[in-house]
Amino acid sequence: MFNSRNLSTFVYVWGQFLDHDINLTPTGNTEYSPIVLPNDEKIFTEPIPFYRSEVASGTGVTNPRQQLNLTTAWIDASVVYGSDSTRASWLRTKNMGN
Repeated sequence: MFNSRNLSTFVYVWGQFLDHDINLTPTGNTEYSPIVLPNDEKIFTEPIPFYRSEVASGTGVTNPRQQLNLTTAWIDASVVYGSDSTRASWLRTKNMGN
C-alpha cells in the first residue's frame, strides 16, 4: 500500500532499522520528566511517564548535555551482525557452523 507520495509502509520500517543500527542510548532511571498532557485530553488522563537517557560524564550542568551511544554511529548493519565481538558472538547460534 502506498501513500500520497508513492511511498510504501516499508519506509517507516527502514527508518526504524536505521535508527536501531546507528543509535543505542542507555536509559536512565533517575531523571524523571513526565510528559504532561493538556487538560482537555480525552483519552489519556495521566501524564506519560518518561525518563531521560543517561548523560555523558562531565556534561549537562554547565555545558551542553552530551548523549552516550552504545553502538556504532555508522550504517553498518551492526544491528544484525553486532558492533563488537561480544555482541557478534551472542547473535550467532554456534550450531553446526551457523
